[in-house]
Parts: sequence; structure tokens; C-alpha cells
Amino acid sequence: MREEEIYEKERKYLRFINLLIILNIFMVIVVVLIYLHKKAPQTTTGRQAVGIMLPDFRIRPVTDINDAKRRTMEYVQSLGLRDLALKRVIAFKNYYYVYVKEAETGRTAFALKLIKLGEFSLKKFPSMYPQMMWNNKYSHRAKRDDVNIEKMTMSSTTAKFIAIEVVNQLGESYSVSKNFDVYYGFYEFIVFKNKVAVGEISINGDSGKVFFKMYTSPPLEFNEYI
Repeated sequence: MREEEIYEKERKYLRFINLLIILNIFMVIVVVLIYLHKKAPQTTTGRQAVGIMLPDFRIRPVTDINDAKRRTMEYVQSLGLRDLALKRVIAFKNYYYVYVKEAETGRTAFALKLIKLGEFSLKKFPSMYPQMMWNNKYSHRAKRDDVNIEKMTMSSTTAKFIAIEVVNQLGESYSVSKNFDVYYGFYEFIVFKNKVAVGEISINGDSGKVFFKMYTSPPLEFNEYI
């Protein structure tokens, strides 16, 4: 065999070895990316976004208000969220609104809707808009790694003034709650008619946009947890 032929075979062999090395490196990168994706899903400032339903989370029927409270905290724990507590549960005929707060700050974190047949989700239409779009810490659209996440350009005093202006247009029998919810990104006020809760007013803490929704029926129970 001539020297040129031997040299050509060695070159082909080296190219083959290099190709195998490149493929191995590529496979390692793919495996690492898959591992990181599983270990660190999309988070909101270090927290798992509320609304994600994990594969191993069982959706069971919700029978009463205690069941609603228990199912909510099970879901919170399944997301790996810590230092959260119940703030309020409003029971209706076919569903519950469950409000969760940060135990340390007292700030309202998010609200969930539990349907008595067993469905578990973020509060649906029409109150999905502020919960999904304005919640800067716990929603899918949360601001990630934002050091100013706690700040809103609008003060709570201004937000309450706006809420009162809205209910004044409804009539003298309407009022807003004195103890309102301060979320990360918006304020929310319970609306009362003759001291019965009938809806909610959400106000964006930066733009001042107002979102008003009425409950479909009067609550059966209204429980606050301090």
C-alpha cells in the first residue's frame, strides 16, 4: 500500500473519530438541557407559576368549604410554594373562591376557583384578567427577577378613591370593603350591596385600569382568616 493511501485512510479515520466526539458532546448537551428543564420549570421570581397543573396532582371532588381549604393548600404545596396561608374563602352554590396570602408579608398572593364537581383552576372569566395578566409574582405572565416587583406607581389611597367612585355610580346601597387585597401588581376590593358581597373591583397598580365583575349569585358563606 502506498504512503498516500495510508495517509488518506488515517485522515478518514480521524474525521470519523471527530464526528463521534461531536455527536457525543451534542448528546450530552441535549441530556443536560432536558434535565435542567425538568428540574427548573418556568418560575416567577423563583416561584412556580400558579395555574400549572402538575401531572401527579389528583383532581378530586370538592364537597364543602373545609375541603376547598384543604385542596387549595395541597395544590400550593405541590407547586413547592412556601410560607403561604389562607386569607379568605367565599362559598357559592357551585364553586368556591379561595384567596391565598403570604404569611410573612400579609400581602395577597393569588385567588383560585374550585368547582364543587372537582375542577381546579385559576379564577375563570370574568376575573381571570387581573389574576392572569396583572399578577406580577404568581401568574404565568409574572415579571421574572424584577427587583421592583413589590412597587406600584399608584398608591392604595388613590386605588380606593377610584373604587369608591365606581360603586358610587351604582347607587347608595353599594360600598367597598375597608380591608382590600394588595396583590403584586394590582389592588382588589370586594363590592357589597346592603352588606352582602356582590362582586369585585380590580385596579391595576401602574396603569390605573379598572376591572369590575359581579358575582353570578349571592355567596352562601364569606369567611375571612386573619
